[in-house]
Amino acid sequence: MSGQSLFKLVYDKHAESYFSNIGWQATIVPKTRWYCDVIAHRNNEVAIIEVKSPAEGSCDKNFNDVGGLSPIVLKKFPPNFKGRRRFILTGIRNGPHIGLIKLYAATIGCQLFRYYKEYILDGQKRRQYRDSINNTHLPCDDDIKYKAFLVVPIEAKNQALSAICFLKQKKLVSNYNHKENCRLFVVEVSY
Repeated sequence: MSGQSLFKLVYDKHAESYFSNIGWQATIVPKTRWYCDVIAHRNNEVAIIEVKSPAEGSCDKNFNDVGGLSPIVLKKFPPNFKGRRRFILTGIRNGPHIGLIKLYAATIGCQLFRYYKEYILDGQKRRQYRDSINNTHLPCDDDIKYKAFLVVPIEAKNQALSAICFLKQKKLVSNYNHKENCRLFVVEVSY
């Protein structure tokens, strides 16, 4: 992935504000460990949110999406997860804005999927998330409904939709819906 830029900080803040404005308690997750960008909760729902800023435009096809996963959690991931990023990135062919489409597809299919599943499956990871944002009110009971979101600049709406349609066609996501405002395009993904 790319390094953090001022744009990244601004878009993380936009995402936090967006979710707060629609009734979630949202917090930017500090970049001290491997986490999602924003985490939010309301009632019995927890949202795992990955944000991509305008400064991010490509991704590494050799990035290790399984690095640091505990053996117990890794065992519950799809058997082909280790090769999923390469499958996604080689499956998307040439076209306009191909770098963004590949970035968003890899983000949803690999990065966000990892954060989402890891949060659900790993009690220690949930505690680390809670501690990292100093929020002991974040729900962690068994009756919690977890949600995964990708947030991108509104100008990249078409690329995000192309990425999600590719993933749905390849059966790497089961469903999605989206919303937008003047700054952001927000995709909720179901795996």
